[in-house]
Amino acid sequence: MATDFQTLNGYSDGRESDRQTYETLGWVSYGVGAACLATGAVLFVLGHQTEARGSTSVALVPVFSPGGAEAILQGAF
Repeated sequence: MATDFQTLNGYSDGRESDRQTYETLGWVSYGVGAACLATGAVLFVLGHQTEARGSTSVALVPVFSPGGAEAILQGAF
């Protein structure tokens, strides 16, 4: 695709639309990655605070089966 853009006869509105779509998906992926890192940092800090108190625990457990995937949230106070 990049070499098509370097030649004048390879340019078309459809290819420009594809390029814009890929660029948008790239920025969305950066945002999702940053959100995952921030969430991981928050959960890490909260996990250390919970261990200090010792009485509260929370777990988010992924469950995979042939019919689909689920997430179970468990907690004990």
